[in-house]
Amino acid sequence: YFKLKTEYPDSIFKEKAALEYADLYYITEKYYSAEKNYSEFITAFPASALLPYAKYQLALCQEKNGKYQEAFSNYKSVWLNNPENEYAKNAFDAIESLVEKGLITAFKAANEEIYKRGEIFFNLYWYKNAIAEFNIILDRAVSGNVSQSIYSKTLFKMGTSYFNLRDYA
Repeated sequence: YFKLKTEYPDSIFKEKAALEYADLYYITEKYYSAEKNYSEFITAFPASALLPYAKYQLALCQEKNGKYQEAFSNYKSVWLNNPENEYAKNAFDAIESLVEKGLITAFKAANEEIYKRGEIFFNLYWYKNAIAEFNIILDRAVSGNVSQSIYSKTLFKMGTSYFNLRDYA
């Protein structure tokens, strides 16, 4: 992988090779080197479909290296920005684990973050998932902890989701 990365930088396999190279360090438990290589991958390939995996792996390495706040930031990024990805649930579970161990303070996503997750699901036509996210905001609105702007947008998206599901009741 190193030879491919250095001698054939224009190869069609450069993205996969860079990630596999970082994975080799992770597998051999060389977490500092893995962290460095995952960071380089994220910088070199910001539009990659493999970005959620790379960020999740980076967070795992940071957690192993005792960088809990940085790990939290990357777990949170995966959970918020890629809710449809298979690593989103793992990232949220990892956040909860860090909280349980007392390594970070309790995490409660802001209303804007929850709305953004719902919007991602909505744009992917995953309306049931979007409704679940929007319901969190509406539950918070009962106690008055939601701005009028977010509340209005949430109601509109919620209604549109039900309409698109043909649930008119």
